[in-house]
Amino acid sequence: MRALLLGFALAACATPESAPAWTAGAPAEISNINWMHVDDEDASPHFATLRFEGERIGGYAGCNRYFANVEHAGSRLRIGDVGATRMMCPPSSMATERNLFAALVRVRRYRLANEELTLIDEAGGEAARFIRAD
Repeated sequence: MRALLLGFALAACATPESAPAWTAGAPAEISNINWMHVDDEDASPHFATLRFEGERIGGYAGCNRYFANVEHAGSRLRIGDVGATRMMCPPSSMATERNLFAALVRVRRYRLANEELTLIDEAGGEAARFIRAD
């Protein structure tokens, strides 16, 4: 009986092999590249940017500079709480910023194809799309 209970307890704690462990930082294939946000219909003429460096992301949000922690597991991607400077800008720049921050909190995965980075939400939809800017 004890062996059976121990077996159930160990099985409950086991991690499926298909679920890789989370690693601080972003995958190398999207890191140290300047990305420009291109799918925001409200974007001001100053497009938002994104850069993955080490365990953090950062960039220009259309008005303010921003930053957050990031981690990944395979193609899964988690972005932590976003912090930003606090300048006020014209309404179009503030809309760009709001749209970017709303997209970043929804990110659960990423896809890289043809120099285009797509951040994907939990439902499998597109949260944001970026092109390589450097």
